[in-house]
Amino acid sequence: MQKIAAIIFLLLFSFHSHSAGYAYGGLNYSFNGVISKNDAYNGATTLSPGLVAGVRFNKIGLEVFGRKFTMVNDDYVVNNILYEVEVDTLLYGLGMRLSLTQGVDFILGANFQNVQASSNPSVSGLLNKDYMSYYIGGGFNRLLYPKVRGQLDMAYYRGDVSFGILGVILSVVYEFTTF
Repeated sequence: MQKIAAIIFLLLFSFHSHSAGYAYGGLNYSFNGVISKNDAYNGATTLSPGLVAGVRFNKIGLEVFGRKFTMVNDDYVVNNILYEVEVDTLLYGLGMRLSLTQGVDFILGANFQNVQASSNPSVSGLLNKDYMSYYIGGGFNRLLYPKVRGQLDMAYYRGDVSFGILGVILSVVYEFTTF
């Protein structure tokens, strides 16, 4: 019995020593656009910076992120009146990053959105909501330098039935520690 336990221990130890995990953090820059059933929000886009951190072990990782941005739709016309619609968004989340093959990831998790919309000229009934929902996407990652990794992801951040955000995110992260 002790020999079997020793063999299992050695197999597990050798497995962990060859596939060490690491903690990472870094900056990202994203292109965000609204996908909505309401034409007032469709077409609202922006570029924005953000933060990302996570822990990865072998092919699976846990990741947190946060971004604050304002998307603008400046070509919404109703009754020959041009409206400029601004959508202020605080977007953060917690999710999983799963490596499908080397350099290709599937991402899935929970996102939290605080959305406040305004327009010029002023219109009532615009979004002012908090959402908790899911995000789903995929991307590529590559080691750029020792301990520096680049990630290019595309994800859909669901808000509610009539509002969501599509993002293309470029991240550069540093592997702080391995274990």
